[in-house]
Amino acid sequence: MLSLKFLYNTPLGSFVTGWRKKREGKSGKDIVLADQDPTLDLDALRASYICSIPRAQWFKGVLLQGYLVHPNILRGLDDFEVRDDDVFIITYPKSGTTWSEEIVSLIYNDGNPNKVKNKLLNYRVEHLEVG
Repeated sequence: MLSLKFLYNTPLGSFVTGWRKKREGKSGKDIVLADQDPTLDLDALRASYICSIPRAQWFKGVLLQGYLVHPNILRGLDDFEVRDDDVFIITYPKSGTTWSEEIVSLIYNDGNPNKVKNKLLNYRVEHLEVG
C-alpha cells in the first residue's frame, strides 16, 4: 500500500493534484465558496455561522471547510472507483482516528506487528481527503 500526501498550496502539490482540472476541463460550478453564496442575505444567523467556517465551501449541497478538502479532490470523487476490498475508516476528529488506523492496518496485515513496525502509518493508511 502506498500513500503520497502533498500540501495543496505547495508547487509540488499543485503539480500533482492539478491534473484533474486539466483532464476534463470542469469549471468547478459544483463547488461554491460559501461567502459567495447568493442565499446568505436571506438569514443573518445562518450567514454568520457559514462565514465563521474557515474557507468554507459548498459541494453538492454539503458545507465543508475548504482547507481540509481541496476542490481538486472533490471534483475527482465523481470518478472515484470503490473496490470490493476497500476499507473506509470514518471517525470524528480527536476521537482515536490514529488508533483506529493502526488497528485496521494490523488487521489488514494478519495482526503481525513485524509486518508494519518499519513502515510509518501514513504509508499504510491513505487519506481520501488528502488525495
